[in-house]
Amino acid sequence: MASQVDQAPRRVGWRGEIGRTAKLALPMVAAYLAELGMWWTDQAIVGRLGADELAAVGLSGGVLFQGMAISMGLLSIVAVLVGNAYGAGRVDGFSQAVRQGMKAATVLTVIVMVFAWFVPNLLALADQDPVIVDLAAEYVRAVMFSVAPFLYFTVLRGFMSGISRPMLVTVITVATIPVNLGLNVLLVFGAEIPLGSASLTIPAMGVAGAAWGSVVITWLMFAVLVADILLRPATRDYHVLARPLAHDPREWRAIWRLGLPVGVLTLIEGGLFTAVSLFAGLIGIATLAANQVTGNLVGFTAMISVGIGEAAAVRVAQEIGAGRPDDARRAGFVALALGVLVALVFAAPLLLAPELLAALFLDIEDPANAETLRIVALLCAIAALFLIFDCLQIIGARALRGLHDTVAPAWISFVGYWVLAVPLAYLLAFPLGLGGAGLWFGMAVGLALAAVWLCLRFARLSRVPPI
Repeated sequence: MASQVDQAPRRVGWRGEIGRTAKLALPMVAAYLAELGMWWTDQAIVGRLGADELAAVGLSGGVLFQGMAISMGLLSIVAVLVGNAYGAGRVDGFSQAVRQGMKAATVLTVIVMVFAWFVPNLLALADQDPVIVDLAAEYVRAVMFSVAPFLYFTVLRGFMSGISRPMLVTVITVATIPVNLGLNVLLVFGAEIPLGSASLTIPAMGVAGAAWGSVVITWLMFAVLVADILLRPATRDYHVLARPLAHDPREWRAIWRLGLPVGVLTLIEGGLFTAVSLFAGLIGIATLAANQVTGNLVGFTAMISVGIGEAAAVRVAQEIGAGRPDDARRAGFVALALGVLVALVFAAPLLLAPELLAALFLDIEDPANAETLRIVALLCAIAALFLIFDCLQIIGARALRGLHDTVAPAWISFVGYWVLAVPLAYLLAFPLGLGGAGLWFGMAVGLALAAVWLCLRFARLSRVPPI
């Protein structure tokens, strides 16, 4: 007989669900924003070296992140499986999901690191500026050593979220931001550190310094989370890290069966933004840099939506595991409503203060950045118009994930992004001559279609869940 969870989630109404979703989502949002903050820190420091360095790190890091994001999407199923077990009151489901998730993360690490090595070659094939390609090689062939700890951290984060204990992950991630900042400054620009009568010289490593700083920070985050899970009474007794080589064929197949479509969905989503970045690079370095800055700003809202969406996936999974489909439906709609609220709040700064926001990444007083700033203002105005659709498609796909519906969302996104958005973006940007603005208008149309379709699908399937 399986051991039981001491306190499986009890039934709540609409008001209680808002509180429960918010309580789960807020620390998850904070954790994702902290991760974004570390990525921003890398770019903010590298951006002080120049627009070439910013564009190279942003582009190569963005391409590499697609491999990471696909893996993270696949591994996000661990949180759903743990959520199902938590709702059903089965402790044995925790360790099974985590063990198989860690093994899947090992397989994915090898694949992503091989991909990372060839990112500069891919950029060269995409006809990017040789200066950008050379700088990208310096960055990505160092930062690739952060892949393993980050994917292992993702699995353990899924476990903590699935049992409604995401706060520790938030604390770890937020605490590393100042450390990451200091380490980046030290390694990117170099320093003389006095040691009594002598001194230690740390050479300036440029973009590679930002990469090695990320490697150190990611291993530190993983080590701290492992230590806490092993030592904290609330998680230690679940033994999720015991017998790491034990194989559970059923859980192993579930991770890959449900996770692969999520990975494909992540590839489809991320591929859209990568394609737009490559198109922007063909227009010019100023447009590429502006696209990167605007993407970073929109990414802030997207990370909030991802946090809410991950909470939705867990809450829906917990209620399905508890045998309460009506409550699972309620949890999904609460999360979607929170996404709309977030989009409305953050659209205003994009419209009213784009230059002020751009100062996070560029020296706005430098005349050399004037053209980039002009394009940033235009792209931010367009981005503000589709934030609601961006938030809804992110949360809608994850709410469906909680219902174990992962194949159809991948197809929906493929149609919205690659059948509609990418061709339209290219048409508007090049044949019709709208440049960067055309790229973002094309994305907006594709995101709108996907968002509406995903939300309608959740509304239909949540009436009679497929699991």
